[in-house]
Formats: sequence, C-alpha cells, structure tokens
Amino acid sequence: MMKTLVSLTFATGLLVGSSIGAIAQDSVAGADEGSVSRAKLTVACSNLTKSKVKLNDVLDTAGSNTTSITFIDLPGTSVSFTQGGTGPGCVIVTFSAIGRADADDVSNVRVMMGQTAAKPNEIRFNAGTAGKYAAATYQFIFPLVPPGDRKIRIQYRSEDGNLVYLSNPFVRVDYR
Repeated sequence: MMKTLVSLTFATGLLVGSSIGAIAQDSVAGADEGSVSRAKLTVACSNLTKSKVKLNDVLDTAGSNTTSITFIDLPGTSVSFTQGGTGPGCVIVTFSAIGRADADDVSNVRVMMGQTAAKPNEIRFNAGTAGKYAAATYQFIFPLVPPGDRKIRIQYRSEDGNLVYLSNPFVRVDYR
C-alpha cells in the first residue's frame, strides 16, 4: 500500500492510492520525510474511500470579500457527509480558491467541523500578493473524527482589517 506524506504546514500534498500518512509540524527543511523537524502529530489515514466535491458557481464570478478580523463563513463552501467505520478516522479537506488582499494585508483561512478547527488551525492564504490575484490550494486534516453525520465549513478573515477577497472556491472532502 502506497503512503504519501501531507505537509500540513504548507499543506501541498496530493492524495495517492487508498492510504495517506499525514504529519502536522512546525517546519519543513525540504521535501523528503527525513527533513521534517519537530513533528507534533502523525496520523495514518487509511480507507478513505469516499469523496465529496463542492464548487460554488455564484462565487466564481462575484467572489466574497470582508474586512472582518474575526473568522466568517465563506458562503456556499460547507460540505455535509457521513463518516463511516466503527471508530474514529481521519478526514482530509482540500481547499482551492483565488484570493486578493488590499494593501499588505492577508486573508487567513481555516476549516471548521462544529467548533473544532482542522490542522493546521489557519493558513495565510495570499500572503505577499499586495493587491494582486493569486490562486492557492491547501489541505487540512481532522485526525480523529468519530462515525456519524458531519459538516465542514470554510472560514476566512482579514488579518489587519483591510479588504480581502476570495473567489472560485473548490472544496473536496475525503472520508470513510
């Protein structure tokens, strides 16, 4: 069975095969497993046999913007699913969008399930773009999700209170 490391700091892994190995970490010195430093959590995600994909056609053209420094839901990006199995298992969420922030601000993004944030807790979505549009894709993990009905929400905020903008959101949830 093939295993792939998913870096949750940079969150740029790809799902390969039926088994995923994920590491939440403080830093990454390189791309290979031996260069991972100070690992906090290692989870073997196996048997992720189901996926749900959500595209928001309305936000493809209109987008969503805010100046809020507290997290708000990104409209049309929640996904409901039923986690299978007899015990807790991981859920991996892939999020892609086009973002822009005015001035030198940054839009921060996180994924929530109920009141629990995925790992990493939040990412700086479009750091350093200063008014330019930039596309990005990130992966988030919920390592121990019990069986049952679940719902994830994508949230975003402005880091400094300036206008931030997200459009063309794509959400994929891999679960069992």
